[in-house]
Amino acid sequence: VNAVRNNVIWVDQLSGNDATGQKSEFLFPFATINAAVAAAAPGFLIYVSPGTYTEDIELVDGLNYYFSPGTEIIGRVHDVTPDSTICIYGYGTFLNNGNTVEITQAKSVVKFIAKSIQTSGALNAAFRVTSPTAIVSIECPDVQGQQYGLQLTGTVNFTGNITASNIGATISAGETIIRGNIHASSGLG
Repeated sequence: VNAVRNNVIWVDQLSGNDATGQKSEFLFPFATINAAVAAAAPGFLIYVSPGTYTEDIELVDGLNYYFSPGTEIIGRVHDVTPDSTICIYGYGTFLNNGNTVEITQAKSVVKFIAKSIQTSGALNAAFRVTSPTAIVSIECPDVQGQQYGLQLTGTVNFTGNITASNIGATISAGETIIRGNIHASSGLG
């Protein structure tokens, strides 16, 4: 049990403090996700407690992220280094007025499980993959965008179960391999 607990960094916007937050200490959580990420090392889990976090999140290689029910992220979520292995899971709601989740780095392996991913930006995607060599798995019952729910370009292996509803096109795909179940309800089809 201690081995698992020693690799967890807690984030709680109500009781956390970035100046006093400590790794592996439940009683000393960080207030922001980015401060927790800065303190983490590969193999750590960033455990995000319920609340609304207004910050862009850079996904770091080797870290895992868990978003509790009632967690809302307002900002851009994106990978920053090639050859990254990243797992995001839980019940988070991700919102942005630009591209909400972006996977752009070469050879990234990303698993993304969430409650909702949405963008209100007119020419943006809720979930956008532009890396020609990314392997992405997404499970999310609610993917919404004004222009694109999903925007997949390049050669992307994309697996998972998705229900997407949006005003514009659901999927803009280049040479994309799509496996899984996709239900789309959109204005353009």
